[in-house]
Amino acid sequence: MKKTIIILTLIILILLVATGCNNIDLDNISEDTFNTSYIDTTEYKVTRVVDGDTLVVKINDEETKVRLIGIDTPESVHSDESKNCSFGKTVSDYTKKLLSDESVTLEYDVEQYDTYGRLLAYVYLDDNMINYDLVLNGYAVAKEYPPNVKYADKFTEAQIEAEKSKSGMWSDNVSNSECNLKDQYFINY
Repeated sequence: MKKTIIILTLIILILLVATGCNNIDLDNISEDTFNTSYIDTTEYKVTRVVDGDTLVVKINDEETKVRLIGIDTPESVHSDESKNCSFGKTVSDYTKKLLSDESVTLEYDVEQYDTYGRLLAYVYLDDNMINYDLVLNGYAVAKEYPPNVKYADKFTEAQIEAEKSKSGMWSDNVSNSECNLKDQYFINY
Protein backbone atom coordinates (compact mmCIF):
# COMPACT_ATOMS: atom_id res chain seq x y z
CA MET A 1 0.00 0.00 0.00
CA LYS A 2 2.81 2.41 0.94
CA LYS A 3 4.60 1.55 -2.30
CA THR A 4 1.42 2.38 -4.30
CA ILE A 5 1.11 5.80 -2.64
CA ILE A 6 4.75 6.59 -3.39
CA ILE A 7 4.33 5.56 -7.03
CA LEU A 8 1.13 7.66 -7.42
CA THR A 9 2.84 10.65 -5.79
CA LEU A 10 5.78 10.33 -8.20
CA ILE A 11 3.43 10.09 -11.19
CA ILE A 12 1.59 13.24 -10.07
CA LEU A 13 4.88 15.11 -9.60
CA ILE A 14 6.10 14.01 -13.03
CA LEU A 15 2.83 15.20 -14.60
CA LEU A 16 3.07 18.56 -12.81
CA VAL A 17 6.63 19.09 -14.02
CA ALA A 18 5.73 17.97 -17.55
CA THR A 19 2.81 20.41 -17.74
CA GLY A 20 4.83 23.37 -16.50
CA CYS A 21 3.50 23.50 -12.96
CA ASN A 22 6.94 23.23 -11.40
CA ASN A 23 7.40 26.92 -10.55
CA ILE A 24 4.85 27.17 -7.76
CA ASP A 25 6.27 28.98 -4.72
CA LEU A 26 4.03 27.71 -1.94
CA ASP A 27 5.51 30.16 0.58
CA ASN A 28 4.40 33.19 -1.44
CA ILE A 29 0.84 32.32 -2.36
CA SER A 30 -1.48 35.20 -1.53
CA GLU A 31 -5.25 35.28 -1.38
CA ASP A 32 -5.16 37.01 -4.81
CA THR A 33 -3.86 33.74 -6.25
CA PHE A 34 -7.28 32.26 -5.73
CA ASN A 35 -9.27 35.23 -7.02
CA THR A 36 -11.94 34.04 -9.42
CA SER A 37 -11.43 36.90 -11.89
CA TYR A 38 -9.84 36.18 -15.22
CA ILE A 39 -9.23 37.72 -18.61
CA ASP A 40 -10.93 36.11 -21.57
CA THR A 41 -8.43 36.59 -24.40
CA THR A 42 -11.06 35.89 -27.05
CA GLU A 43 -11.88 38.97 -29.10
CA TYR A 44 -15.57 39.82 -29.36
CA LYS A 45 -17.06 42.10 -31.97
CA VAL A 46 -19.00 45.07 -30.58
CA THR A 47 -22.31 45.10 -32.45
CA ARG A 48 -23.91 48.02 -30.64
CA VAL A 49 -23.25 50.55 -27.90
CA VAL A 50 -26.39 51.00 -25.77
CA ASP A 51 -25.13 53.90 -23.66
CA GLY A 52 -21.98 55.05 -21.89
CA ASP A 53 -21.48 51.91 -19.81
CA THR A 54 -23.40 49.20 -21.67
CA LEU A 55 -22.63 47.57 -25.00
CA VAL A 56 -23.58 44.50 -26.99
CA VAL A 57 -21.00 42.00 -28.22
CA LYS A 58 -21.26 38.86 -30.31
CA ILE A 59 -20.44 35.75 -28.24
CA ASN A 60 -20.90 32.37 -29.90
CA ASP A 61 -23.07 33.97 -32.61
CA GLU A 62 -25.40 35.48 -29.97
CA GLU A 63 -25.69 39.13 -29.05
CA THR A 64 -24.83 39.58 -25.37
CA LYS A 65 -25.29 42.76 -23.34
CA VAL A 66 -22.16 43.71 -21.41
CA ARG A 67 -22.19 46.15 -18.49
CA LEU A 68 -18.86 47.81 -17.69
CA ILE A 69 -18.28 47.18 -13.99
CA GLY A 70 -16.74 49.43 -11.37
CA ILE A 71 -18.09 52.58 -12.99
CA ASP A 72 -21.30 54.45 -13.67
CA THR A 73 -21.99 56.89 -16.48
CA PRO A 74 -24.68 59.56 -16.71
CA GLU A 75 -27.98 58.25 -18.03
CA SER A 76 -28.92 58.82 -21.66
CA VAL A 77 -31.47 56.11 -22.54
CA HIS A 78 -33.20 55.44 -19.22
CA SER A 79 -36.89 54.54 -19.52
CA ASP A 80 -37.63 57.26 -16.94
CA GLU A 81 -36.82 60.30 -19.08
CA SER A 82 -36.27 62.48 -15.99
CA LYS A 83 -33.14 60.42 -15.17
CA ASN A 84 -31.50 61.19 -18.51
CA CYS A 85 -29.19 64.17 -18.82
CA SER A 86 -27.49 66.00 -21.66
CA PHE A 87 -23.99 64.92 -20.62
CA GLY A 88 -25.20 61.31 -20.70
CA LYS A 89 -25.65 61.70 -24.45
CA THR A 90 -22.10 63.08 -24.72
CA VAL A 91 -20.75 60.04 -22.87
CA SER A 92 -22.80 57.64 -24.95
CA ASP A 93 -21.51 59.26 -28.15
CA TYR A 94 -17.91 59.02 -26.84
CA THR A 95 -18.31 55.31 -26.08
CA LYS A 96 -19.93 54.72 -29.50
CA LYS A 97 -17.08 56.50 -31.27
CA LEU A 98 -14.53 54.48 -29.28
CA LEU A 99 -16.09 51.01 -29.57
CA SER A 100 -18.47 50.79 -32.53
CA ASP A 101 -17.46 47.95 -34.87
CA GLU A 102 -14.34 47.23 -32.78
CA SER A 103 -13.26 43.94 -31.24
CA VAL A 104 -12.77 43.84 -27.48
CA THR A 105 -11.57 41.41 -24.84
CA LEU A 106 -13.28 40.96 -21.50
CA GLU A 107 -12.04 40.51 -17.96
CA TYR A 108 -14.43 39.15 -15.37
CA ASP A 109 -14.53 39.64 -11.63
CA VAL A 110 -16.25 37.56 -8.93
CA GLU A 111 -19.83 37.74 -10.26
CA GLN A 112 -20.36 37.47 -13.99
CA TYR A 113 -23.99 38.64 -14.34
CA ASP A 114 -26.08 41.39 -12.80
CA THR A 115 -29.77 41.22 -11.85
CA TYR A 116 -30.71 42.34 -15.38
CA GLY A 117 -28.87 39.37 -16.95
CA ARG A 118 -26.08 41.53 -18.38
CA LEU A 119 -22.57 40.11 -18.51
CA LEU A 120 -20.33 42.11 -16.15
CA ALA A 121 -16.84 42.88 -17.41
CA TYR A 122 -13.84 45.11 -17.59
CA VAL A 123 -13.66 45.82 -21.32
CA TYR A 124 -10.39 46.18 -23.19
CA LEU A 125 -9.75 47.71 -26.59
CA ASP A 126 -6.23 46.55 -27.37
CA ASP A 127 -4.44 47.09 -24.04
CA ASN A 128 -6.66 49.99 -22.98
CA MET A 129 -9.25 49.25 -20.27
CA ILE A 130 -12.33 51.22 -21.32
CA ASN A 131 -13.80 51.30 -17.78
CA TYR A 132 -10.66 53.10 -16.54
CA ASP A 133 -10.48 55.34 -19.61
CA LEU A 134 -14.05 56.57 -19.05
CA VAL A 135 -13.35 57.49 -15.42
CA LEU A 136 -9.98 59.11 -16.15
CA ASN A 137 -11.51 61.28 -18.89
CA GLY A 138 -14.41 62.38 -16.69
CA TYR A 139 -17.07 60.42 -18.58
CA ALA A 140 -17.82 58.08 -15.66
CA VAL A 141 -17.61 57.94 -11.90
CA ALA A 142 -15.97 55.22 -9.84
CA LYS A 143 -18.73 53.14 -8.29
CA GLU A 144 -18.28 49.95 -6.31
CA TYR A 145 -20.53 46.99 -7.05
CA PRO A 146 -19.43 44.37 -4.48
CA PRO A 147 -18.12 41.76 -4.80
CA ASN A 148 -16.74 43.04 -8.14
CA VAL A 149 -14.22 45.49 -6.71
CA LYS A 150 -10.92 44.34 -8.20
CA TYR A 151 -10.07 47.80 -9.62
CA ALA A 152 -12.05 50.00 -7.20
CA ASP A 153 -8.95 51.78 -5.89
CA LYS A 154 -7.61 52.42 -9.40
CA PHE A 155 -10.97 53.82 -10.52
CA THR A 156 -11.14 56.10 -7.46
CA GLU A 157 -7.62 57.39 -8.20
CA ALA A 158 -8.61 57.99 -11.83
CA GLN A 159 -11.70 59.93 -10.76
CA ILE A 160 -9.66 62.14 -8.43
CA GLU A 161 -7.28 62.83 -11.33
CA ALA A 162 -10.23 63.70 -13.61
CA GLU A 163 -11.69 66.02 -10.97
CA LYS A 164 -8.35 67.77 -10.43
CA SER A 165 -7.85 68.28 -14.16
CA LYS A 166 -11.53 69.24 -14.62
CA SER A 167 -11.98 66.62 -17.35
CA GLY A 168 -15.37 65.71 -18.79
CA MET A 169 -18.20 66.09 -16.28
CA TRP A 170 -15.84 67.78 -13.82
CA SER A 171 -15.40 70.73 -16.16
CA ASP A 172 -16.76 74.05 -14.96
CA ASN A 173 -18.77 74.08 -18.21
CA VAL A 174 -20.88 71.07 -17.14
CA SER A 175 -23.49 71.87 -14.51
CA ASN A 176 -25.05 69.47 -12.04
CA SER A 177 -28.31 69.65 -13.98
CA GLU A 178 -26.49 68.61 -17.18
CA CYS A 179 -24.86 65.65 -15.44
CA ASN A 180 -26.88 63.63 -12.95
CA LEU A 181 -23.78 62.07 -11.31
CA LYS A 182 -21.51 65.07 -10.82
CA ASP A 183 -22.77 66.28 -7.46
CA GLN A 184 -23.65 62.84 -6.09
CA TYR A 185 -20.24 61.22 -6.67
CA PHE A 186 -17.80 64.08 -6.21
CA ILE A 187 -14.78 62.88 -4.21
CA ASN A 188 -13.57 65.47 -1.75
CA TYR A 189 -9.83 64.84 -2.10
